[in-house]
Amino acid sequence: MPTANPSATERFALRPADLSFEFLESGVDEVVRGGLFRDWRSLPCLLTVMVSGGTFHLRTKKESIRIGGNDLLVLPAGTSHQIQCTAGLRITWAHLQFRLFASVDLFSLFRPARHSLAGVSAQDAVQALSRLVGEATCSRSSLPAAARLNALGFRWLESISGLLTLDEGAASRQGMVRELLPAIRFLEENALRPPPIGEVAERCGLSVSAFSRRFRQTTGLAPAQYTAQRRFERAQKLLLATPRSIAEVAREVGYENPFHFTRFFRKHAGLSPSLWRERASFQDPRFQSPP
Repeated sequence: MPTANPSATERFALRPADLSFEFLESGVDEVVRGGLFRDWRSLPCLLTVMVSGGTFHLRTKKESIRIGGNDLLVLPAGTSHQIQCTAGLRITWAHLQFRLFASVDLFSLFRPARHSLAGVSAQDAVQALSRLVGEATCSRSSLPAAARLNALGFRWLESISGLLTLDEGAASRQGMVRELLPAIRFLEENALRPPPIGEVAERCGLSVSAFSRRFRQTTGLAPAQYTAQRRFERAQKLLLATPRSIAEVAREVGYENPFHFTRFFRKHAGLSPSLWRERASFQDPRFQSPP
């Protein structure tokens, strides 16, 4: 991927099998009533938004972003933000996920300084997003449709790669993830019932102390925090992209008691699952209702 730092690029090499793509949902919406999402929120996936009418404002903890007129917004997963829309806003949007080794968010390896991508350099990405959303809108559950959707997802990634800057530590982090991959996959497979830490460390041939230190250096989390975070992300994705009830989502992520699940979810999101689901969607009734 092109970057302003050639030395980092030389050390950062990916094979096709290293990358995975997940499509969650997308849409083309018109906002009837302008307004503000007053609640800070974050998503478990990459948010991409293309504006073709009206104005879209997004505020993160570090900056305020305004896009319109075929500009493209790319917001990494986990970024806390608020949004504000003008009446008459028309947006094409998608929730996507690109992972390295099926475990690390690919976009976490790039510098997040530039979320709003405007001008001629972003037009390929805008067109690729439109094709992706168009295919998702008319797709049926079939092998050809799934293949086309995946191809368009990677086409969008290719179109945007030249607009991103690789982080200085990306290559070394990539190497550390490779080293810990057996343990990470073991944790992923047993996320609902996390195994003893010693059993996880054995997958990499490391002592518990050495494994715990390297795992935190690589992911920023302790192993127990990592599995809890992945369960939380799984719950967010189910709430975001499926019509399943709160009780069904709770069971999917290992909670037989919806009350315990709600307490777990609120601890991570600051909102109940039902309220988070409402606020995470562009179909929020506060924007769709007439004045």
